[in-house]
Amino acid sequence: MNIVKNNRYKFTEEQIEKALFYLLKHKEFDSISIVDICKIANINRSSFYAHYEDVNDLMIKVEQNLSNEIKHIFFNNNELNFSKESFIAYFSHMQKYKDFYSAYLGHQDASNNGFTFITEILPQIPSMFKILEKNYSKDELYYHMTFFGAGITGITKHWLKNNCQETPEQMAGIIQNEYERASKIITK
Repeated sequence: MNIVKNNRYKFTEEQIEKALFYLLKHKEFDSISIVDICKIANINRSSFYAHYEDVNDLMIKVEQNLSNEIKHIFFNNNELNFSKESFIAYFSHMQKYKDFYSAYLGHQDASNNGFTFITEILPQIPSMFKILEKNYSKDELYYHMTFFGAGITGITKHWLKNNCQETPEQMAGIIQNEYERASKIITK
C-alpha cells in the first residue's frame, strides 16, 4: 500500500472516530448506527466496514487505543509512575475524551465494568509486582491491584457523571490522599 492510501486510510479512521465522539454527545450508545456514523464522517458503508466490523468493534478498538495512551501515562520504560503528575495527566485524558468514557463505562455490564488497562493490564506488570511484593503475596497483590483499579474506575465514573466538576489536579489530589490514607490503615 502506498503512502497516499495509508494516509487516506488513517484519515478515514480518524473521521469515523470523530463521528463516534460527536454522536456520543447527542445519542445513547445503543442507538448509534453505522448509518449515523457514515453520515457524520461523510463516508460510505463499505469504507466503514474496511475499518470496523460494527459499532461495538469501533467502540472496543477506540477503547484499546485510549487504554494504550493511559498505559503510557503511568509507565515510562516499563517503570510504574503513580505520581500526582501522572494522575493529573490521567484525569486530563479522561476529561478530553469524557463523552467516549461516559458512554463506554455506562455501556459495560457489571461483570466487565472497567478499563482494559486498569482491570487487565495493571495487575500483570512485572514492575508492579516488584514494588509491592514485599507487603503482599502474589495472590494478595492481584486482589490489591484489582481493588485499586476498581476504585479508580469508580471515582472516574462518578467524576464523569458529574460532568468533571473538579479539575484534574483536584482529582489527582483525591486519589493520592485516598491511597495514602488506605495504605496507612492497612499497614497499622
